[in-house]
Amino acid sequence: MIYIRKGKEPRELQEFRNQVDSEYGNMPGKVKKILLAALCAEQHGLCAYCTCRIPEKAAEKRLQGPMTIEHFYPQHPDNGKRQAAMDLKYKNMHAVCSGNRGCGKETALTCDARKKDKVIQLNPCNEAIISQLYYQSDGTIRARDPELDGELKFALNLNCPERSLPQNRKAVLTEIQRRLPQDSDFRSECSKCLDSLLKKPTPFCGMAVEWLKKKAGK
Repeated sequence: MIYIRKGKEPRELQEFRNQVDSEYGNMPGKVKKILLAALCAEQHGLCAYCTCRIPEKAAEKRLQGPMTIEHFYPQHPDNGKRQAAMDLKYKNMHAVCSGNRGCGKETALTCDARKKDKVIQLNPCNEAIISQLYYQSDGTIRARDPELDGELKFALNLNCPERSLPQNRKAVLTEIQRRLPQDSDFRSECSKCLDSLLKKPTPFCGMAVEWLKKKAGK
């Protein structure tokens, strides 16, 4: 996971929300398409949870399905009262990958496909929450807070072996390390690479960002 800075909501969403009896369930397909494009753009084309590339490649879609809109606070929470006003709140929406839907294994589901209607704290738009995350040497993502750590493991399944998520993070870092110079410019190049990833994140870059911050002294 990486921090997502929310942008301005699409005009079409605001107009739809101002209509009588509007709710997410009766949102026109045209508005939903515009909304999904806006969410995807502000997330640099990455899933809000696992940070894989969205939309997914055609070969993956055949197995997993397309990207979707996720409500961070669920429309029908399984352990809390429904808050209708959240259905159309832009800050409550993320673009996510298919989460391995259609794989036939509950243990292989990730992201919102795994989360379903759970109410969690692990909001990628909360910078304080994201700052508590860290990575182990094998690419496993963890959290310093035990409750958040449990959400990573159980609610979102972000270390899913079936999707090779830790291996993907490790591979990104390994490739960056391979390209960096091993001379006096090392720290400077780490800083440049970090700035580039912060400006335009790439798939599974969270572990690399953490490592680069340490090497660049930031």
